[in-house]
Amino acid sequence: MIIKHVLVHKMYEEFHRYPRLSFTGEFDENSNLINLTNSYGNSFERILGTYQWKMDNSDDVYFVEEDAFYKDN
Repeated sequence: MIIKHVLVHKMYEEFHRYPRLSFTGEFDENSNLINLTNSYGNSFERILGTYQWKMDNSDDVYFVEEDAFYKDN
């Protein structure tokens, strides 16, 4: 497993008006993002078929720039 910071944008808000956020991502040996947490320890789950992650127990959705699925396409 590889752990590194990833840049995210909160969805449904103007990207240029709000700063990028840095969350902690856990990647497998194929560079696939498998876990995402913020600085408060909140975990996120992937929205299947997208490059977006939803915070558990919340409606907050984030777009992850460093997601390998996004970078490869």
